[in-house]
Amino acid sequence: MSSDINYPIITISLIVGIIVGIASIFFKLRELGDQHRKEIEEAVSQKYKLDAIASELMLKLEQVKEKIARLESKVFKNE
Repeated sequence: MSSDINYPIITISLIVGIIVGIASIFFKLRELGDQHRKEIEEAVSQKYKLDAIASELMLKLEQVKEKIARLESKVFKNE
């Protein structure tokens, strides 16, 4: 009769263990997802910073080209 009592306890223990295992897997996946999301947000932020720097450099390059063109026109006028 004692063996009849152990089967429900073992079954309940297995079910609880499986549920806890599945829950821990989901929590770990969520944690990894949060970490991945943060990495993506940081990468996007860095991309926007690099885009801003590139825009500034392009603007400065255009200004330098304009200055060179003005200097060349002055040089050619003096010749």
